[in-house]
Amino acid sequence: MQDPDSGVDTILSGAGIAFRDGPSNRSDGLTTYLSLSSLRPSVSTLIPSGDLRYAAYGYWSVLDEGNNVTSDQDISIGFAAGGYPTQDGDMPTTGSASFLGAASGLSIASTGKIQDIIGSAEMNVDFARGALSGTMTNMKTGDNVDGAATPWNDIGFNGTLNGNTFTANARVTAHPNDLIVGARYSETNLLGRDAVGSVNGRFYGPQASEAAGTWSLQDSDGNTAVGGFGVKQ
Repeated sequence: MQDPDSGVDTILSGAGIAFRDGPSNRSDGLTTYLSLSSLRPSVSTLIPSGDLRYAAYGYWSVLDEGNNVTSDQDISIGFAAGGYPTQDGDMPTTGSASFLGAASGLSIASTGKIQDIIGSAEMNVDFARGALSGTMTNMKTGDNVDGAATPWNDIGFNGTLNGNTFTANARVTAHPNDLIVGARYSETNLLGRDAVGSVNGRFYGPQASEAAGTWSLQDSDGNTAVGGFGVKQ
C-alpha cells in the first residue's frame, strides 16, 4: 500500500457471519465473526488483491481461549479490508467510474463443510447520484482453488455512498446449475438462489482511485459465504 500524501492513518474494517452449533447473530461493532471447528492453526494474511496501491483485504483467525490444541477447537475467523482512505474533500462529486479487481472468501455449508472461493469483482459508481452497482463473477470454489475448482454462484449488489464509504444489498444472480447445461453441483458449497446479504466498503487513494470491502450472504437453508474484495479504476 502507498500513502496518498494525505497524512491519515490506515483504517481497517471487516465483516463476517457467526456460527457455533448453528447460525447466530453475534455482532461486535463493524466486525462480526465466523466460528467453526478445525484442527488448523491460527493465521492471518493479506490476499492478493489485484495490484492495489492504497488498499488491501484479507482474513484472520484466532483460536478461542481455553481450547486444547490437540483436538477440534472453535476458531474465530473474519475478513477485513483497510488502507489509506480517500479524504472526504477529495471524493469525486460528479461523473462516474468503473472499477475492476478480485474477490475471495469462504463458503460454509449448513453441514459445516468449508471451502475457499476466488473470482473477479467489478463495480460501477455514479458519484453524482451517490449510487453504485457491482458483480462478483467467475467464482470458483474448492478445497484448493489453485488446483481443482468448481464453478460457484455469481453475486450482484446495489448500494449507496456515504462520504468515502458505501453499503449495498447483495444477492445471488446465477447458479452453476443454471449456467452449465446438464451440470449438477450438489456436492459443492453452493448458495441457494434465494441467498441475500450485504456488502460494506470504503474508497481508498486519491480521487477514490481504489475501493475495498467485505461481503456476506446466507440462504434459507443455512448455507453461508463470507469474504473480501478489492477493485481499482
